[in-house]
Amino acid sequence: MKNWIEQLLPIINEYKDGNNEPLDGDGVDDLCKIIKAKINLQEGNIVENEYNTILDGEPILYVLSEDRINGVKIHQKIIDEQLFEYEIRHRESFIEDLYSWIAEAKGNDKILMKEDLQEMLEVKDEYILSSISTNAYLYNGCSEFNENCKELLEMTHTEFKNN
Repeated sequence: MKNWIEQLLPIINEYKDGNNEPLDGDGVDDLCKIIKAKINLQEGNIVENEYNTILDGEPILYVLSEDRINGVKIHQKIIDEQLFEYEIRHRESFIEDLYSWIAEAKGNDKILMKEDLQEMLEVKDEYILSSISTNAYLYNGCSEFNENCKELLEMTHTEFKNN
């Protein structure tokens, strides 16, 4: 570990692109972000579009499809063994379930489910994250959506490496 700086100096100099001024705190943070993204891409923790998004400084946009997040297939073991609280569901299928649940519900539960239905009818996403234990759901724009997508992708990468 003593010689790490010797390994890092060429990277720092390339990043500085001929500028001899020392990096300020923001420059160090930016270089660390680039290095971290490159390592995560190399190790398979992120995919190419996530890498590019990180380098562009934009928040990562997660896109769901039938069994994938941003084109990465969710490991089947996670689905089969229900290792994660949420699963990817087609929004229309979830709406159909809500109609059934509303028909059977009573009192306050029925009111809450009707509110959920109204919200789901306004959502534009084709796929959502749906809880495997409750009728909770997440979609792009919900406060917990990105965090759960990221966690599910991380679990998938871990399962893929372990199997």
